[in-house]
Amino acid sequence: MHPVTGQDVPDETARVQAWEYPNAHAAEWPDADFIVGNPPFIGGWRIRQNLGDGYVEALWRTHPVIPQKADYVMYWWDHAAALADEGRVRRFGLITTNSITQVFQQRIVQRHLDAGLSIAFAIPDHPWVDSAD
Repeated sequence: MHPVTGQDVPDETARVQAWEYPNAHAAEWPDADFIVGNPPFIGGWRIRQNLGDGYVEALWRTHPVIPQKADYVMYWWDHAAALADEGRVRRFGLITTNSITQVFQQRIVQRHLDAGLSIAFAIPDHPWVDSAD
């Protein structure tokens, strides 16, 4: 703050590193019959905060069908589901989030259900230990 005007004054020494990913592309997954995993969870509203502007912009460019407010884990879910849709895997099982039924996540799931995928087993709510606990 400027001592006289009370206005914010830019600090020329305050810098934040910004990363760019000009040739970003979706990762290739190895061939498998089954996919089982616990993908990283970051709520859709915290992805930019946790991964940075450049990563998020590259993520959105390489996955345009995923709503930008979807949770980070849904990128794994969508990719595993696409592999199942294509017959490249027999089944997949992922630890996701109970928010999978919320609007932005549901759009991803519904697209695959409409293509013929079915959910064989789901636990709707399971106790979870957060790092804050």
